[in-house]
Amino acid sequence: MRPIENTLGASWIAIRGQRELGRVDTVLFQKQITVREGETLTVRVSACSRYKLYVNGDFIAFGPCKGGDGYQFFDTVELPLKTGENEVLFEVVSFPHVTNGSQVGGPDWAVSLAPYAALAVIGESSMEQNISTGITAWKAARCAVMTPVRNTTASWLGYTEHADLAESAVNWDDAEVCEDLFATFWGVMERFPAYERPIPMLELHAPKALTESPRGEAVFSGDGLIIGAESCFTVDLDAGEETTAFVTLCGKGGKGAEIRIRYAEAYLHKNKDGVPEKGIRTPGDDGIFEGFADEVLPCGGEFSYSPFWFRTFRYIRLEVKTGAEPLTLSALTCRITRYPLVPVTAVKEDDSGFIRDIWDISLRTLRCCMHETFEDCPYYEQMQYTMDTRLQMLFVYRTAGDTRMPMRTLYDYHASQLPSGILQSRYPCNQHQVIPAFSLHWIFMLRDYFWQTGDKTVLRTYFGTMDRVLGYFRDHRTDGGLAADLGYWEFIDWVDDWQGGVPDCKGAEGNHNMVYAYALGVAAEIARALGYDGIAADYEAEKAEVLALLYERFYDKARGLYRYRADEEKFCQHTQVWAVMAGAGDDAFRRALMERVYEAGDALLPCSFPMQFYLFRAYESVGMYEKTEALWELWKKIPPQALTTIPETPIGARSDCHAWGSLMLYEYPAKILGVQPAEPGWKTVLVKPVALYLGKAEGRACVPDGSVDVKWCMTAGRMELTLTLDTDLPVRAEMPDGSVQTIQGRGKTVVIAE
Repeated sequence: MRPIENTLGASWIAIRGQRELGRVDTVLFQKQITVREGETLTVRVSACSRYKLYVNGDFIAFGPCKGGDGYQFFDTVELPLKTGENEVLFEVVSFPHVTNGSQVGGPDWAVSLAPYAALAVIGESSMEQNISTGITAWKAARCAVMTPVRNTTASWLGYTEHADLAESAVNWDDAEVCEDLFATFWGVMERFPAYERPIPMLELHAPKALTESPRGEAVFSGDGLIIGAESCFTVDLDAGEETTAFVTLCGKGGKGAEIRIRYAEAYLHKNKDGVPEKGIRTPGDDGIFEGFADEVLPCGGEFSYSPFWFRTFRYIRLEVKTGAEPLTLSALTCRITRYPLVPVTAVKEDDSGFIRDIWDISLRTLRCCMHETFEDCPYYEQMQYTMDTRLQMLFVYRTAGDTRMPMRTLYDYHASQLPSGILQSRYPCNQHQVIPAFSLHWIFMLRDYFWQTGDKTVLRTYFGTMDRVLGYFRDHRTDGGLAADLGYWEFIDWVDDWQGGVPDCKGAEGNHNMVYAYALGVAAEIARALGYDGIAADYEAEKAEVLALLYERFYDKARGLYRYRADEEKFCQHTQVWAVMAGAGDDAFRRALMERVYEAGDALLPCSFPMQFYLFRAYESVGMYEKTEALWELWKKIPPQALTTIPETPIGARSDCHAWGSLMLYEYPAKILGVQPAEPGWKTVLVKPVALYLGKAEGRACVPDGSVDVKWCMTAGRMELTLTLDTDLPVRAEMPDGSVQTIQGRGKTVVIAE
């Protein structure tokens, strides 16, 4: 990361005199600017904890990019100024560090580096006027409109808002520089070590009005939605699909009224036992609406209210109780926000009956789970978990080839490392959490990044971090040479028979050790890429030792499967999958494992959505990719539930939007079209379709400098492959009969037949 250059000497400012520590606090910072024709102004800005930027009353940006312990990001924003007088206004909310369950704090992802609201602006302009904080005077005032309320539905998101618009009057005062935020002597770190924003600013779309109910009925007429005095009124609005957006409610009148804006991903329906659960997500005749809400108290006259942070929803319910004055709601709008992902990969023709639908739903899911970091789910948590994130990075590579977010993610987890060597499982995050196996997935994403970019510098930078992660597992090889009692949360997968996703066993457990063996092999690849052959040999020797011990203690010869408990006949798909991935035994041994997995079906504890990726990889590695056809049945259940995104689990999901299940974004370009790197950095593009059971496929796959259009069909067991190149890279086509042809030349179209 690049440190910020502050040649102007700008500094952090906060409101004068009254700093309320340990509470969610809102402060407004304002600057009037006179602009002459042709003058421009770009600012670098950061805040503690978050800011929203308004220019002449228009909401134009928000930030700063999420940071972690020891690193604070500055955003670069070009201000849309007009000739003449302009108002620049920052709304800054500070999130305190929550130390006990009775406090109301900010989102868990907000790492707070100061106990009060603070702002830093560095101006870079063609103007004579300098607007940098600490150099020129700004006005500042505390805003009393919003009171935070504990969010009991999604506590990880912090709070919902109680907004009394009668408190909107602002008492401006001059701000003062907070001297304690300056750098100190003798190498003591700054409170805010400042770095350039590592990713682009997020998309902030134009306002879109929500005007229809879920049944397609118009809600807002030309005169608005008029609600009489002393009445109660409820109406639902439909965004049409899962959405992450800043919501704004506008209206007039209604003094003494109470308005709740309630957000939900889906309607619930009572099952045969009368318990509300998720089924068909639309309202039907018995839909139950549940979700967290923001509360607004109008004060008469015209008003506009928007919660500070974006909300996630498919449906919104307005719950209104008026007082003595009628209320008119003129509009409820949303401004979609998300990472500016630019997909290149696309489905062209689909005769399968399921690929296009699942592709569209999967891509929408990924975009809803990408903001300033990757996110597990936007409605409940918005936190970056390692296992989820590794898959999301692969989906981004295959759909858009974008490496900016993955690069920052590698740094995030590197920065999360604890003195023991283990990485935190979600980061950035105020509450430190460790899932030991997730640290190994960071090693997998390090290799993935190398294959996508060919950048050995990144491998070298993080090699020590990787070795210390492996060292944590090595230090826990206390049960006859196998890792045991890893501590923290020993989660593997959401399996119904495993409480909290933790396999029920004492001492060494098969899955953790299999994943560790696989990680040792990945680490050996990384070491060899850097020329560290001796270290690679050590990793490979340890891997062979662990696999030998696992065979001796966990392999059930009668069943031909690995147990996940050494002392009891308990079996799951996971142990077999990781054994294959780690290279246990020879080719015939591994194929036999996967044949037994296929034959056993539901008799083995199954892999959940995220682990399906590795089940696909295990079948592929032993030449049984055709067996994955049946696995898509999990995804085929999604569209009939009226879902617009991939849920956390196929049935009965907590979250309706969880990108770890967006597997089609990888399988379609990499395996159905067959486009993947033949070597690190895509020096050569390999085209090798393996989903031959489909009979035909046609689409576009992303490569670093463009794309490859692929069309193939099978006739009487023979393939005809058509490639159109929008890339300068050499492309090697490998046909099912083993024949190989290499082509090169942007704009070239080639037909290859067996």
